[in-house]
Amino acid sequence: MKKSVIMLLCGIMIFPLVLQGQRKYAIDRGSLIASGSAGFRIYNDDQDWLTNFSFSPNLQYFIIPNLAVGGSIDVDYLTRYYNQGSHSFSRTIFGIGPAITYYIGKAGSRLYPFFHASAYISYLASESGTENWLNSFSFSGGLAFPISKNVALTGEAYYSYGKPKDFPGQHEIGLSFGLATFIY
Repeated sequence: MKKSVIMLLCGIMIFPLVLQGQRKYAIDRGSLIASGSAGFRIYNDDQDWLTNFSFSPNLQYFIIPNLAVGGSIDVDYLTRYYNQGSHSFSRTIFGIGPAITYYIGKAGSRLYPFFHASAYISYLASESGTENWLNSFSFSGGLAFPISKNVALTGEAYYSYGKPKDFPGQHEIGLSFGLATFIY
C-alpha cells in the first residue's frame, strides 16, 4: 500500500515536468489551468437578511490549442436571518462535474476571451435536516487578463440553472471575478 501511494505521488509531481517542454504558451496543447472564483454577498428580500458565500475551483487540461476540458467543484453556503436578527435557516450545496472552456488567442496575446460551460450534480443539506440532490449547468463568457506569464485575472458574465429533485428550478444571471494559473 505504501509503495502504491509513493508511486502515485511521484507520478503526480513528475507529470507537469514531463509536459513542461511540450508547451509554448498559456493556452497551448498540454497546458494545465487551475482557476476559480469566490463570492460573498449580503442581501435583503424585503423580509429577511441573507448571507451567501460561494467558491468554485476548476482544473482543466488543454487537449488541443485553445480548448481545455476538466472538472469543476462548486461550494455554496447560505444563511437566512429574520428581520429581528435571529438566525432562521442555513444550507450548504456541494457539487462536482465536468467543464469545458474555449479560449480565443495565440502566443503573445494580451487578452484571452473565453467561453465556458459546466454541469454539476450537487448535494444540498440544511441544518433542519433537509437533504436533496440538485442538477445544474452554467454557461459563461469572459476575459482572462494575464498579469504575469502564468497568472491571469478573470471576469465573466454567466447564466446558470439548477433544479432540485421535486422542486421548481432556479435561474441565475450574474458577474463573477477570479484568478487563473496556467501551468506550461
